[in-house]
Amino acid sequence: MNKGWDNHTKRVLWQLLHDQYGGDWNRLLADWVVPEDVKSFEDVKRPDVELKLRPGGEGIRVVNRFMARVARQYYALMFRALRKAHPEALVLGDRLPLYYHQDAVLAIGDNVDVISSNYNVDVADGWVSPYYFEGLQRLSSKPVLVTEFFFAAMENRSGNRNETARNKHPKPGHLMTVQTQEERARGVATTVRRFARFPNVVGAHWFQYRDQPFGGREDGEDYNMGLIDTANRPYDEVTEAFRAANADIEIIRSQLARTGERRPSGILSPSTAEAAVEERISLYRAASPPNVSDQSLLDWDKERTRIAGVQAPEPYVPFGDIHLAWSPEGLYLATIANTHVDPGFLAYEGEFPASEAFQIHVSVEADRKVHHQTITMLPSPDPDQADGFSVRPRLVQSRPGRPIESIPTAGRVQRIQKSLPHMHVEAFLPAESLGVPSLRAGMELRLNIVVVNYFRELSMSWPGRVPLEQAASPDLMKPVVLKH
Repeated sequence: MNKGWDNHTKRVLWQLLHDQYGGDWNRLLADWVVPEDVKSFEDVKRPDVELKLRPGGEGIRVVNRFMARVARQYYALMFRALRKAHPEALVLGDRLPLYYHQDAVLAIGDNVDVISSNYNVDVADGWVSPYYFEGLQRLSSKPVLVTEFFFAAMENRSGNRNETARNKHPKPGHLMTVQTQEERARGVATTVRRFARFPNVVGAHWFQYRDQPFGGREDGEDYNMGLIDTANRPYDEVTEAFRAANADIEIIRSQLARTGERRPSGILSPSTAEAAVEERISLYRAASPPNVSDQSLLDWDKERTRIAGVQAPEPYVPFGDIHLAWSPEGLYLATIANTHVDPGFLAYEGEFPASEAFQIHVSVEADRKVHHQTITMLPSPDPDQADGFSVRPRLVQSRPGRPIESIPTAGRVQRIQKSLPHMHVEAFLPAESLGVPSLRAGMELRLNIVVVNYFRELSMSWPGRVPLEQAASPDLMKPVVLKH
């Protein structure tokens, strides 16, 4: 938008805007806030015109249409150029940076041989969230190559501080960091075995062979990433973990080939597109209640608590995983998702509008009444952060016969402090907030969960495709039996 009319891409974007709104300026203004002196599509042709998303509007759909068009052009152009220069080359595409936007992946088409992606492991125990690779498998038929994954440890021989000291905003531990080489080795082994369980993942590259130099590389990144230290000495725990895990890969892949197993993992039966709402499922009881104040998901049995059957409106797929467990005291929820936000792209004053924030809606019918709790993740200015903002949770509760309440988040909701695009949220919903004194084995609840990312760009729900405005509808809830 800030280019002159002689810029080809500016003209393409202008035409897209004009076509999207049928040349009706008032329709554009329903989605966008423009400078006061911009009063028509002709004015948009000027250089340095800035459009910002209007809260409550649908401008993000236009952004994604434009991004898809740019992505299609990019992938097609690169593919043709590479094929012309080297017809037999393996085209690895670009490299997804720990995150992918679904419109961009859909735009790839047949213009790569392999989708390449870095991956920052989600939890220090080596857990790899299935949504990431299952989503790529549903969005594209192409195999996936993990082009970087990594673990670092504070205990290391190269003096690595495990931070990125860039400008005045050091980012300690934003890449997967544990305390000891033993923990690092365990995480590596688990991660390799979990990668092997995804049929579309054809390989994984470790980053990197040698620790980063003392004091960090040129951009300030200073991590114990190596199989060897800076004096060429191997980290024996890590290399042995790789040896053992690599030996298991063929066994795991053979089992996949034999069983043809391609369904998502998780304790709940996958739903059909229409969501079999009346099918009762069992909810796992936590062996010990997760700590919702410890900045960790290590105390979750993530394999047993992950719910399958989470869905998104076509052509999209879930952008995260949802985990559920119970104890007599209440329900526990964790979300491991990917999202991104530039708060400055939205026109607002004061606090970031909750309607445009990342939202988790949990509706429970436990006493023949619906209890609706909403977690919103609000970005707020923070000059001490590298991105210029931090993200804080807010919890509100709606119960029958009472006004909407704002609930303190201490002990109830925490955001795991990982830099975006990671959005890891853990929550505790006390039994009292569900209208019952306690939960017990054999009790039946009805549940609905809807998750929406920033600017209402994408949504996902369980069970089935439940729109946000029906998040608390008892007709769309799933019967759940609490398992001992």
